[in-house]
Amino acid sequence: MAFRVRRLSRTRNRSPPDSKMEEQLAWKRQFVEWAEQGGYIRHVSGEETRGSVITVADKTIKLPDDAYVKAFIVMDESPSNQAPYYVIQRGNSTITISERTGYVLNLKLDEADRNPFDFLKKHIKGYLEGVERLK
Repeated sequence: MAFRVRRLSRTRNRSPPDSKMEEQLAWKRQFVEWAEQGGYIRHVSGEETRGSVITVADKTIKLPDDAYVKAFIVMDESPSNQAPYYVIQRGNSTITISERTGYVLNLKLDEADRNPFDFLKKHIKGYLEGVERLK
């Protein structure tokens, strides 16, 4: 589960130092539930991102309810200098797009998925060399 945590209340962000492992695990589950309900946790990848809002090249994009961020990569050693980037899945198709530049780094289209990334077309600024293009 990937997520970002906003600033939290000091009274709720630690368990007692003399607590047992079972107590710590129970506290952690309660804390995560409290933080999610309070809006302190924002999921950036996984099934929870279906229909969520992402940013690509400074533009806000709402994902369709059947698309989700499969991965959000923040560091990369490749020479493309495109990080951070999203890997978005819809059906059996995936697209990897730079959050910062809007360039597509990878595209895998399944023939069964009809135009899975049409919602992204106007936000794509280009493609890395050798990457298939959306039609």
